[in-house]
Amino acid sequence: MSPKPNQSGMAAVAAIFILVILAGLAAYAVSISATQQTGIALDVQGSRALQVARSGMDWGIARVVSAPSAFGTGNCQTGNARVDLSTGAGGDLAAYNGFTVSVECEPTPYTDGAALISYRLIATACNEPNLGRCPNTTSASADYVERQLSTQVMCNASGPC
Repeated sequence: MSPKPNQSGMAAVAAIFILVILAGLAAYAVSISATQQTGIALDVQGSRALQVARSGMDWGIARVVSAPSAFGTGNCQTGNARVDLSTGAGGDLAAYNGFTVSVECEPTPYTDGAALISYRLIATACNEPNLGRCPNTTSASADYVERQLSTQVMCNASGPC
């Protein structure tokens, strides 16, 4: 009787199995890393949008307090006014290139012992404006970022704030 031949080839199968598992783990790690980087980039863009919205809000408050009738090209004393501030070279917010802020002003007169006007300001900042305005109500990309702030400013109806 002749001896049985030695079995061989198991090491190659085990090596291929281990390589497939390691390749899957590497692909998963790359996917997680890319997702984290995208999330971090959107967080940074969100922070920038918030700063642009704050700048727009400060601009709007300054306009209302100094002279409500001088609110951009509209008159915030008699009706809604909307101003779009541009960014980039020569724009109003050059440090925030790539963002636009739209500031809306809506007056509401009322009497509470004295004639007052409440100016409601809404500042909306975004990185992909539609026709130069925020918010973008059309289909924006996955990188679209928007932040909105609102406040009220109370003034005497008979004079400046």
